[in-house]
Amino acid sequence: MVSQTGTLTRRLFFLAAICVCSAVLTVAQVAGGLNETTNTRLGGNNYIVGTVYAPDGMPINTRMRIKLTSPEWGDILATTDEGGKFVFSGVGSGVYTIVIDREKEYEPVSQEVDIVRPRSTVPETYFVTIRLRAVEEKRPKNGPAVISASNAGVPKAALDH
Repeated sequence: MVSQTGTLTRRLFFLAAICVCSAVLTVAQVAGGLNETTNTRLGGNNYIVGTVYAPDGMPINTRMRIKLTSPEWGDILATTDEGGKFVFSGVGSGVYTIVIDREKEYEPVSQEVDIVRPRSTVPETYFVTIRLRAVEEKRPKNGPAVISASNAGVPKAALDH
């Protein structure tokens, strides 16, 4: 006959195993389908998952360089996939900034992510949405400028006329 303590221990172990499997499956579903997952090797078990959107509201459809920066860990470079998605895995507690600043047709953009110390060992996923803005053309604000005709090489006869 099995003691009640043994049965309780087995039930708790089984329940804990189900919780861990659920957490792993949830993270796999979030990151599933992504070809690019960047392991930060920062000693954590958390994920930063995001999507980069173009100014028209649609996810970008090209690869784009993205940087995860931290005062403590420095810079980690990655790229989005063809659908604008990115994943940083292995992220520990701390304050991180996601930066996109090398795209000619878009304004530089950054977004801060604060990963608090988790209450358990179950991985946590932090979702980020980044909306890009197109670079505005630089136009003179005061209209056309006046230049000195003498500097332009205009003949004196034409200047007098």
